[in-house]
Amino acid sequence: QGGANLAFNNLGTGTVTKSAGGATTVFQSSFQNTGTVNANNGNLSLNGGGTSGGAFSAGAVGTLTFGGATHTLTGTSSVSGAGTVNFSGGTTDIAGTYNVTGTTSISGGTANFNSAASTNLLAVSSGILSGTNTLTASGAFTWSGGTQTGAGITNANGGGSISNGIFLTQRTLNTTGTMTWISGNINVGIGAVWNNTGTLDITGNDSIAFNQGGANLAFNNLGTGTVTKSAGGATTVFQSSFQNTGTVNANNGTLSYTGTFTQTAGSTTLNGGNIGGGITFNFFGGTLGGVGTITGNVNNTGAVVGPGLTPGTLTITGNYIQGAGGSLNIELGGTAAGQFDVLAITGSATLDGTLNVLSFGGFSPGAGVSFQVMTYASRTGDFATKTGLNIATPALIGLPQTTSYLLSNSLDADMSVTKTDSPDPVTAGQNVTYTITVTNSGPGPATSAVLNDPLPASTTFVSLAAAAGWTCTTPAVGVNGTVNCTNPSVAASAVGVFTVVVATTGASVPSISNTATVSATENDPTPANNSATAATTVNPLTADLSVTKADSPDPVRVGNNLTYTITVTNSGPDNATGVSLTDTLAANVTFVSATPSQGTCSQAAGVVTCPLGAINNGANATVQIVVTPGAAAVPSINSSASVTGNEADPSAANNTAAQSTTVQPVADLSITKTDAPDPVNAGSNLTYTIAVTNNGPNSATGIAVTDAVPAGLTFVSATATQGPCAFAAGTITCNVGTLANAATATASVVVTAGAAAVPSVTNTVNVTATEFDPNAADNSATATTTVNPVADLAVTKSDSPDPVPVSTNLTYTIVVANNGPSQATGVTMTDTLPAGVTFVSSTPSAGTCSGAATVTCNLGAINNGANVTVTIVVTAPAAVGSLSNTASATSAVTDPNAANNSATATTTVGAADFSISASPVVQSVLAGLQTGYTVTLTPNGSFTGTATLTCENLPLLVSCAITPPSLALSGTTSQSATVAVFTTASSSGAPRGGRPAPPAAPDPRNLLAWLFALLAALMFHRLMRGMRHYGWAGKAVRAAAILVLTVVSVGCSIGGLPGTQKGTHVITIRATSGAISHTTQVTLIVR
Repeated sequence: QGGANLAFNNLGTGTVTKSAGGATTVFQSSFQNTGTVNANNGNLSLNGGGTSGGAFSAGAVGTLTFGGATHTLTGTSSVSGAGTVNFSGGTTDIAGTYNVTGTTSISGGTANFNSAASTNLLAVSSGILSGTNTLTASGAFTWSGGTQTGAGITNANGGGSISNGIFLTQRTLNTTGTMTWISGNINVGIGAVWNNTGTLDITGNDSIAFNQGGANLAFNNLGTGTVTKSAGGATTVFQSSFQNTGTVNANNGTLSYTGTFTQTAGSTTLNGGNIGGGITFNFFGGTLGGVGTITGNVNNTGAVVGPGLTPGTLTITGNYIQGAGGSLNIELGGTAAGQFDVLAITGSATLDGTLNVLSFGGFSPGAGVSFQVMTYASRTGDFATKTGLNIATPALIGLPQTTSYLLSNSLDADMSVTKTDSPDPVTAGQNVTYTITVTNSGPGPATSAVLNDPLPASTTFVSLAAAAGWTCTTPAVGVNGTVNCTNPSVAASAVGVFTVVVATTGASVPSISNTATVSATENDPTPANNSATAATTVNPLTADLSVTKADSPDPVRVGNNLTYTITVTNSGPDNATGVSLTDTLAANVTFVSATPSQGTCSQAAGVVTCPLGAINNGANATVQIVVTPGAAAVPSINSSASVTGNEADPSAANNTAAQSTTVQPVADLSITKTDAPDPVNAGSNLTYTIAVTNNGPNSATGIAVTDAVPAGLTFVSATATQGPCAFAAGTITCNVGTLANAATATASVVVTAGAAAVPSVTNTVNVTATEFDPNAADNSATATTTVNPVADLAVTKSDSPDPVPVSTNLTYTIVVANNGPSQATGVTMTDTLPAGVTFVSSTPSAGTCSGAATVTCNLGAINNGANVTVTIVVTAPAAVGSLSNTASATSAVTDPNAANNSATATTTVGAADFSISASPVVQSVLAGLQTGYTVTLTPNGSFTGTATLTCENLPLLVSCAITPPSLALSGTTSQSATVAVFTTASSSGAPRGGRPAPPAAPDPRNLLAWLFALLAALMFHRLMRGMRHYGWAGKAVRAAAILVLTVVSVGCSIGGLPGTQKGTHVITIRATSGAISHTTQVTLIVR
């Protein structure tokens, strides 16, 4: 309904009860309860928020829903009932009593339990369970979505289920009873804690995923707590830390731990499943056992490890460390595989602590039995304590082997021998070292042990390093024979190493074979390993020839010599004979010479061959080869040298050496420059033709032509046959680009020679390119051009006055200007005066003038842009007519435009006269007011007389008065008079505003009134006299005429006439003096 929402207040003794209906009743308004609210049937939904301190109850078949906005349940509030309390949206803060014997459901929004709360059943499907206090669910907890967070605690004491992906952050979750994890990841972080003292049954393949930030989840399986993976078949991952003092059962698939795993008590058992994660599993107490695989390291510092359920194998894919407080229990139930326990370790085993040997099923081993109860890749240490060995007769012995651990009471001694040789192959004459290893793998000691090693034929004895406890005899040094060693007793697991060195000879080629044999008094269960043979390849005499190649200079320019220095070295061990060096020259080079330090060299078809002869061990020979790279060698060439000899070479890889040399292109650019025209006039264009030629041998790239335009020249244009040209900062740059060998590009530069270029100008052009230029002398060109000075003289001439009266002075003003660009020198102005004039004077602004009929003025020098003025005064003839006068100018400097070197003035010579003008030309006035004009008469100098002024073309009812009515004229002095113009208003009176016409002027409208009155009286008299002679029609017409005349007359007499006609009128003002008469017109606008 608009406006503010309803505020519903259930106060004090007030009670709100939903007692029937079965469906949902919704309060969308705010809801404040300090009384009692009962949801006994259906769903009572409070969606508007509010603050309440009263009681809320959900009946057994009722649902109380907090949704929508924010609900604040204060410390005096209570929530109870055997029905369902549902939190569906918004935020509900609970600070009072919360004791629900039915179901608490969180399906949306946030429920903050900030006081201790309890419920029977708890269901969280969406939304957030939060708060700072404890919520205890005594019945099942169904967690199918949503988040648990906040600083409080959730006690799930009745078991339940987890599914669909949930979130646990910050909060502590305590689970008791059986909680089944069906599906979905449990997303954790922000320091959450999960304490399990019930059973967590994992039936899916999901993860406790640390992805919510903050500190990781601490999962504590405590005391009676059990974590079992019972189904799923794949992997369940704990990314959290995992602390176990309870029970962990891997019964299906894999329990994977990627955080930490620590067990201080309790048990971990593999029974149909595996444990993975690749971390180190720390067992500080409790037990580890079962059948399966643990992927990771096992650190047993205080636990009991017992492979098998009944006797079986526990595999550790990693390392096993057993500390002083750890124990390993091995059950023996028979001698066949699978009847006794095995701990199989793929990595290393570090042993300490206790080995407990136990009888399974009453089995008591007899004599001569062995049990391999551990396997590993390597081992350090042994068990400090071994118990239960006496379950066999005779008692068992714990025998740590290299890769296994035996329990045995057998008296056998398994002697074995291995033999390796080094180097292999060996060069004849060099020593071979045999390493012989004798091992007693037991289980018993070996007595009267003998090692026999006959040296290979063609070898001689050098030395022997015997193992401790053995006594040996050898051949004399340098003699062939047999090495014999004896030991009265070799303990089980003892290892002895012997080093025998022999020298090979030329007869040892191509190989030698050496066999060592070991024996003892005891029975050897595996006699196949009692002898070992090493076969050694023996190479003939060798000389390790190597070759190196250096070039200089690098880079080298096309056309310059390139020197290769080739060094052949014999690194032995023998002298080299028949040494031959071959060097295949690179294409595009020209052979110059080859000089060896020994032997000779020759060149044919681009191959240099040098038979160098013999080179002793440690000696070398050098060869210098000189070539010249051609243009086609750019950008680089490769040359390879190889060496061979008669002896075997143990390292053929260094018998060849290649050298790559950078070859820089060379392009000899030259440039020429011509000018035209030469000489050139200042102010005219000058064209430079520039030609750039590439004389090779390589193409030239990045060609730039630069031409600094000298002072006195002005850039006009620059074009090139290839590439653009630009002008900036006084320099022309043409980027020509690339020119092939023998190619030419041209550029045309046009400039204007200025005055500053006189008498000559020198211009230099330069060319550069990316490539080296072997001849820089022709990389610039200069053109010197003679520049002639030019001065464009221009003459103008004016006369004053024009027209000039007869016999009066006429002034000619002559201006001689220099339009440049150069200074004009020796300037002369000549003016031949027209016939009939009388010379009065000539005055120049510079220089001197002379002559009367012809005036000649020597004006000297006139700079560019300057001018000189000459004033000539003459007296006009006495006769009327016209005068034509021409003045001309010349100079010593070339004038590019002779057309403006003379100027003519034509002057009219007139009789005595005057002119007339008026001001203003237009005036505007209201009818009945006056206005005025000023009339000016100007004599032409020869006129003397008096002119009379009159007005003409005055409109009806307009008059004028001129003061003074005439003007006396003389010389050239102007005289003026005032013309007053009077308008007439209508007979009703003068117009508003302004000055009325003067009373002296008669009003013509009064005359008209009298005239019409007179006409009316005459017509009336005639009518009366002739009344009898007219018919009635005639009488009526005459009577009407009389009436009209009478009306008009009366109208005129009483002011009915309109006055001066409104509009625009043209008035003529005339001045007359004898036969001379002139007029001017003015405009009068009457409003």
